[in-house]
Order: sequence, then C-alpha cells, then structure tokens
Amino acid sequence: MIFFAYAARPNEIVDTIHRGVDRARNGNNPPEIELWEDTNVSGRLVPIEVLDSISNCSSLVADITGLNFNVTYEVGYAIGMGKRVNCIVYKAVNRDEQQVKRVGIFDTLGHKQYANSLDLSVILRELGETNPIPLKVDINFHQPVFVLETPEKTDPMLAILNRVKKERMAYRSFDPAEQSRMSASETIDDVAASVGVIVPLLEDTMKGCDVHNIRGAFVAGLAHGMKKATLMLKSYNAEAEVDVRDIIREYRHPDDIKKFVAEFQPEIFEGLQSFELSAPKIIAELAQIQVGSSKAENEFRDLSRYFVPTDVFQRMMRSEVDLIIGRKGSGKTALFGQVRDSLRAKRSNVILDLKPEGFQLLKLKDRVIRYLAEGSKAHLLTAFWEYLLLLEICRKLIEKDAEVHKRDHRLFEPFQKLLAQYESHFGFREADFSERLDYLATSVGGRFVDAVDNLKQKSTVELGSDQLTNIIYAQDIRKLRSSLEGYLVFKDEVRVLFDNLDKGWNATGISAEDLLIVRTLIDATKKMERYFQRRELSFKGHLFLRNDVYQLVMASTSDHGKEEKADIDWRDEKLLRELLYRRLQDNPVFSDMNMKDIWSNIAVRRVLGQDSLEFLLQHSLMRPRFLINLFNYCKSSAANLGKERIEEDDFLSGLRTFSNDLIIDISLELEDICEGQGEFLYQFVDSNARLSVAELREMAENSLLTVDQILDQLIWQGFLGVRHRDADSSVYIFDAGYNPKILRAHIEKWDESDRCLIVHPSFRPGLVLNSDGLHDT
Repeated sequence: MIFFAYAARPNEIVDTIHRGVDRARNGNNPPEIELWEDTNVSGRLVPIEVLDSISNCSSLVADITGLNFNVTYEVGYAIGMGKRVNCIVYKAVNRDEQQVKRVGIFDTLGHKQYANSLDLSVILRELGETNPIPLKVDINFHQPVFVLETPEKTDPMLAILNRVKKERMAYRSFDPAEQSRMSASETIDDVAASVGVIVPLLEDTMKGCDVHNIRGAFVAGLAHGMKKATLMLKSYNAEAEVDVRDIIREYRHPDDIKKFVAEFQPEIFEGLQSFELSAPKIIAELAQIQVGSSKAENEFRDLSRYFVPTDVFQRMMRSEVDLIIGRKGSGKTALFGQVRDSLRAKRSNVILDLKPEGFQLLKLKDRVIRYLAEGSKAHLLTAFWEYLLLLEICRKLIEKDAEVHKRDHRLFEPFQKLLAQYESHFGFREADFSERLDYLATSVGGRFVDAVDNLKQKSTVELGSDQLTNIIYAQDIRKLRSSLEGYLVFKDEVRVLFDNLDKGWNATGISAEDLLIVRTLIDATKKMERYFQRRELSFKGHLFLRNDVYQLVMASTSDHGKEEKADIDWRDEKLLRELLYRRLQDNPVFSDMNMKDIWSNIAVRRVLGQDSLEFLLQHSLMRPRFLINLFNYCKSSAANLGKERIEEDDFLSGLRTFSNDLIIDISLELEDICEGQGEFLYQFVDSNARLSVAELREMAENSLLTVDQILDQLIWQGFLGVRHRDADSSVYIFDAGYNPKILRAHIEKWDESDRCLIVHPSFRPGLVLNSDGLHDT
C-alpha cells in the first residue's frame, strides 16, 4: 500500500493529485493508494491515524511542491520507520526554490516532477519495489543527544543548551550559524546515532522560522519513526501543527525549558543503560562508511583517532602562538579541541576553554560602549576582559581542586582564600560560561548607568581611570589577584583558549565595536601574560579568529604585529588527502588498508576523465569541512540508490548539492563582512564562468562597494581565480599562499576587457555557469 501525503493548498495541485490517483487506480494492476490531505481533521485522532497508516504502508509518496510542516514530518517518520520515500513536485506552479535550497533535506533526497494527472499516474504505477534509505545502527554513546539549534541564539535556545550541559548530557547539534543547509543523509545518520533528540520550534514572527520549522519537522519525524526519546518545545504564542500537537511541550519562560530538559534527562540515561535499537536494521555496506562530522563540535570524542597533527598544533603545544587564524571550515574548532584535550592530560595544568554561545556582549555594547568616547571604550573593554579571565581562572581552580585541597595541606588555606575572594566578586558558581559572561556584562552595564547622569542627553561620555575602575570591578581586584597568585604557585601553566566570538555579532556586518572587542581581548591576554611572567608564573592566551576578521582587526589599529599568529588555512593537498585517509581508515573494515586500496573499494577511478580523489580535492577549496561534506554528498547519492561504489554520476550529483551549499556559505561570509554583499554571487547565475574586470565592474554598478572591493573579496573567498598570461591554467587564492597581491599582479598583466577572471569549478553547477573551453571543470 502506498501512503500519499500532500498539503491542502493550492487547489490546482490538490485537483491534479486526485485526478492522477484516480487514473492510477483505474489502470492495469492498480496500486493500492491511501490519500492523506493536510485538512479536514476536526474530531479525528490525526497523528494516530497518520502514523498507523505510514507504519502499515510499503512506501510513502510526498508532494513537496510547497514545503509543508506536516508532510515533512511524515517524510521523516517514514524514513525513520524504514519505509521507502518518493518525493514529487508539481512543475506547473512557481516554487520557492530559494527556500528549498536554504532548508536543504529535499535536494539530496531527490524527487520526480509531474505536470499533469497523466504524469502523476505513470509515476505512481511505476514506483515498484525499491530499497529504503539505509539507517545507521551504531549509537554514539559519547554524545547521545542531538539538538536542532535555532538560527539566532535566543534566551530559550540558550536555556536549552545550558540545561543540557548542566544535566551532563553530551550532545551534538545542527547549528545554522555553522551549516547553511541541512543534509538529509547526515541528519538521518545523526538522529539514528542518538538516544534522544531535542527540537525547539519557532513562532511565525521569528527570523528564519519558515526554514527552521521545516527542519524541525524532519528531525522530529525521524526521531519518532526510529523510536528515539524526543523533546519538542514551543512558545505558548506559537501554534502547534496537527501532527505534533499532542506531543510538543509549551513554555512561557526559559525557566520552563530548564524543567522540561531536566525531566528529559532520565530518558537519556535509561536509554544509555539499556538501549535496544527498535528501528529496522537495514544495513548497506557503502552507507556504513563514515568519515566523521564536518562540524568538530559533533565529534570531539572521536577526533583524536584521526586528527592530523599539523605544525600549528605543535607550536600551540609549545606555547608559541597567540592568534590562530583561518577560514570558516579550515579546522579551527578541531584544533581547539585537540590542543585543549592534550594539555588537560597533565593534571597540574589549568586549561580554560571559553566559547560564548549567543549575544551576551550585546548588552555591554548597547548599554555602555556606544556611549563612551574612543579612549574610554578601549580602557573599559580591556579591563572587562582582564576581570572576566581572572574570575574564570579562579573558578576553574575552585572546580578542579574542590576535593583535592582537602587532602593536601599545602592547598587547603590558599584554596579557602581564593574561594572567599571569588565569591565576593561572583557568587554564581553553578552558572555556565555563557550565563557568567551575560551576568558580568549586565552588572557592568548597570554600574555604568548608575555612574553617569543624563545619559540619554549625551552622545559620548569621557570617563577617568578611577571611574572606569569602579564601573568594572565589584570589589577590590588586588585581593583577588593576590589570592590567585598564591594558589598558582602549585600549578604548572595556565592556558586560555577563546573561540566563537563572531557568533555573537550582527549577521549584517562587523561593526567597529565588534573589532574593538577583539582587539581589547588580545590586549588583555597579553597584559595578563606579562603580569604573570613578572611573578614567574606561566600564562598563555590563545584566540581563534576567522582570517577575514583578523585582517579587519589589524586594519583598525596602528599598533599591531606584536602577537605571534599562526595561519591554519590549508595549502598542501597531500595533507587533505591524509585527513580523508585517516578518517576512512578509522572504519574497522579499512583499518589495515592503504589509501589506494580503500579508494578502489568505495569509488570509481575516474570522473570526467580526472582521478576521482583528485576531483574531490580540487572542488574542496582546500577546506577540511568542505572536503568532508562533498564526500558525504557523493557517498549518500550512491548509498541511497543501493550502489556498492560511488560512481561518476554520484560524484556529479554530490557536486551539484555541494555547490548549492557552497554558494549559501560563501554568501553568508560575505554578508558578515559587509551588509548587502551576500546577494552579489547570484548575479552570476546563468552566465559564463570566465569574465573580465570590465564585466565585473558592470555587475557592481548598483553595489555600495567599488569593483576593487568586490574583486578583493571574491578572490579572498576562492570564488574567483585568475588565468595565467602565458599558460592554459588558473591560480586561486590557495594556490598563491593566500596572498591576494599575487592574484592582483596576475590581473595587472591583462587588459580590463580580457576575460582573465575564472569562477571556481565548485560554484559553477549551483550558479548554472557555462564552462565551455575551460579544462578545470
């Protein structure tokens, strides 16, 4: 029996579906079809009826012309139940293709198109017996919870993450700030590997709700189909969709969320103790091959098995680096985790890993920074960071030696002094870092407002050193420092690793205040390093930054170049090959094989006449995250069709999906740097992959940026390369050691009307570019 799910609107689609189903039923060997329309549900136990029908069907057909919550939930549920899913699209109406690309999911599941009832009847009669999407059978016991994060880190989202951490539930997540679209295959694997899933939904007035809630429907459907513990949450203002109306939890305040997550925790721990996979154990050999997650936060526990220890890693271990810079997806977070874990292996080290989650610094910016004169801003922010880091070091020592000091007479009295000083400044020992940062920013903001009269009538305020000191410090900072120094003599070294600063910034551009926040954090860590060195104590701060953000920070200050920096952008294809090899070799079946033999087992040798592994490396833009994503898309294309190896058409299908991802990712990075620039890439749609500077100038006529500014950004992101004057080849930013001046020098050798600029092959499928005459496709 076929279960047919579709939305109730528009009428044109509904009528065509009914006529098509009637045609299919009236033909030879008619299929048994149950129609389910998302309407006329009054007085019926809709979820029970729907889920029972899906459980009893052989396959599900879903019309996804317009993305609908209930239909998407049913697609996820069917996949989770081990049913084959066939998606269809009515091609005679305008479809919101941009929304489909932003959501993800369905572009990798694939679909068939119909224009009339006859087309549909043929599709229904020819479905036949097909294999369902393979489900992973291994549970991730290290990180058993999967969380779908919202586009913005609102108070409810932060409450979920904070409570999950407090309940000691290690988790993986889908974070839209890190991944622009959701991959169906990766999400199916994530849910299948989980004991429990948390899905917050957004009310329809919230930014990005249309995309997020469709993703939420898919994740929740998968989880329920696989019989996973599932916590769905919504605000009391949001209307619940019919399929999940009886199972979603409603909150009025973030404190309600904390209660729901606490109640959810026993389900996870019971599942860890006695988990039996109730979903069908459908195993396809290719589908079981894993190369880890492209998001390091989701694989910290496993990463050590296949991490590639680069020179930057060794330099950080030797305490030689202040700033670690790299592009998004270059492996900063993976390096962060491996350095942290390696240093923590020595008990006498004090290691802080600080990763703010949200917008805690917005309060400080809005209440204080924008009202201060320039000199006062830098002074206050540097003092703020120094104060925060001192408190965090104290807290880490208190947490680390809470029991140890009772058994060591040397530590007992210094510990008690340190504890008393810490509590006089900050009493929230149970709060996590996000909450502590928020509390401190709020406290400073409150003291600032109290200290300044008639604030609203003044555009800027100049404050003296004493006034700023009183605003920052709740108590005498000298006693806190003295207690800390007295305790650190019993430790080897203090390291502070700081990441995620850009996650708290406005998505429509980086402001001068944002750059000042980074600059003063750098200054504060260097100041603390000098302070502790004078007292023969070892302290080192490591700040992780995106490369483009670092360039802006350096351009905004005249006093730079004193920090030791390490650029982790990848330059060597051999290292990327090693990265993929180690991840493939981590699969038990490949543990004793070399890369050549592994690759011959899972992929065809050539794609469009090129070595297939080289094909992946060439299209990865030299970023580990992109390489992993591209491999997974190609593998999923083959696995979903039950193939034993990744074939040429799977590589090309995976590249098309990856290209759409890449365009969104790079567009968001451009938007982060300059408001309005993110949409610029779409001007290339259906044009030529080769263009001149003059043509680019014409495209930039309506932009707020000059053609030189746009060219610099597109070169920097790897979108545009330059043809060699005397050779039939091109050079991109990663070929030139990430030095844009080299590419600029190549451009200068051409006339402005010469087509010397080349769009990178990875972007061409998504933008539908003409690549005739180019040999790097």
